[in-house]
Amino acid sequence: MSQKRSRTAAGVAGWVLVALAIGILAQVQQVRDTGSIEASLRVGSDAQARAFIEADLGHAVPVTAGEGHDGFHYYLAARDPLALDSERLPIYVAYRHRRILGPLLAGIGGVLGPRATIVGLSVVSLFGFGLAAGAASALAKHMGARPWAPVGVLTSVGLILSVQLVTADALTTGLALTGAVFALRSRAGPAAIAVTLAVLTKETSLLFAAGLTSWLWIENRRRAAALMALLPGGTLLLWTMYLQLRLGDAWSTNGNLGFPFVGLAQSVGGWETDADIALGWLADVPVSVAVIGVVRARQRFLTAITVPWIGIAVLSSSVVWMDGNNALRAFAPCWILGVLGIATSKRPMKTPKR
Repeated sequence: MSQKRSRTAAGVAGWVLVALAIGILAQVQQVRDTGSIEASLRVGSDAQARAFIEADLGHAVPVTAGEGHDGFHYYLAARDPLALDSERLPIYVAYRHRRILGPLLAGIGGVLGPRATIVGLSVVSLFGFGLAAGAASALAKHMGARPWAPVGVLTSVGLILSVQLVTADALTTGLALTGAVFALRSRAGPAAIAVTLAVLTKETSLLFAAGLTSWLWIENRRRAAALMALLPGGTLLLWTMYLQLRLGDAWSTNGNLGFPFVGLAQSVGGWETDADIALGWLADVPVSVAVIGVVRARQRFLTAITVPWIGIAVLSSSVVWMDGNNALRAFAPCWILGVLGIATSKRPMKTPKR
């Protein structure tokens, strides 16, 4: 038994190391292309935060068009996790600050200096990518999937973009998949804690909580189901209430949801550049792969944690679909779970005794 566990651990570690290597290469390429690690923040030329970030760093930062992208919001949260700096309150966006765990880790609670915080954001993204690959390997083992299943993580364009742009997607996916592993091992407490951390990293991981809750309930593990339902949701509720009091507008969905398929339909004619068109159509692939994976695997566990992600893709508005970069990151779990399902393909799942 110990030799078997050692082989499993070695396999997981191997996938983690490969993921870290790919992530480092992606970040190095990003720095080479932009000329600066600070460019990963994607500060907008029109963003109010630009002046504050340049004041932090003591020099001008590379900027992108318009209001910029998510990375600089995570930088601001990392520098002031509890939003206590009254001078900067007007530039904080509550629903970005809601995704606090990654920034909290990256800045070590706001202790690190500006440049070290940027490095911290990169390190946290890398950690999440490696964790996702390791968790996918462990899931594959428990589900009776073929050993190449973690390729879904390594080839996830959305997660690689997340690593380059220091967004929350890599870490939240890694934590949520880790929670799924613990759930399969009948470790209710660690499962709920891991998913709670995922939800504090990005609230869309509530979809993992919902899927795991439904599976645990069907498996007649009612206490575990209750814990999975209450701990992630309750913790996010408390944090959001704090942000509502401090910043306001903390319950916003940023217009990300709409009627089924409308967002995709509206986006098709709105992509302006060849890159937008390519990324936009590429974002359809993860959702299609997720559907194929569910149909082929026919496992209640995989179905339970994948269907909510297919559903959210269908309900996402043009705010998400219009930018293929956003859609690829938002629907990254669809690709990962879909590949896992294809690799499982009607193979029996190993469920530990309770």
